[in-house]
Amino acid sequence: MRSVYEPSGAIQAHVLQDVLRQHGIASHVQGEHLQGAIGELPAGNLVRLLVADGDFAAARRAVEEWERATPMDEEDLARLDRSAMATAAAAPPPATVAGTAQAPPVPASRDRSERSDQGDQGGHSSYIGGLLLAMVIGTAIALLAWVFL
Repeated sequence: MRSVYEPSGAIQAHVLQDVLRQHGIASHVQGEHLQGAIGELPAGNLVRLLVADGDFAAARRAVEEWERATPMDEEDLARLDRSAMATAAAAPPPATVAGTAQAPPVPASRDRSERSDQGDQGGHSSYIGGLLLAMVIGTAIALLAWVFL
């Protein structure tokens, strides 16, 4: 794996990871939990975005495209929001066959439990575990500094 970008923090790394995902490129954020050990202060190049060697050129182009993009201002966002709402309002309701009943929507809480039953490894539990580890390391460093200084 090769480092395609060194973001300023974990949030930017995950934004770029999503950009790469939209381009069909798998990536891995390395070092995001190390940043938590020292807080949200910039501490150098702890966080890196890694891609497979074969995807490096395409990932680099996607990152460069993202860097060149201009952010939308509030007027653009409001215009897009109004456009999306108008499109949704103009869309015809889903067709139903006479005499048949539609299935009720799946409640969000049930949907989440089903996903966790399917063995969704990683996710929030590994993130929380990483945060706990970072807090323990940070506390140990602070105690050592207090004792020896």
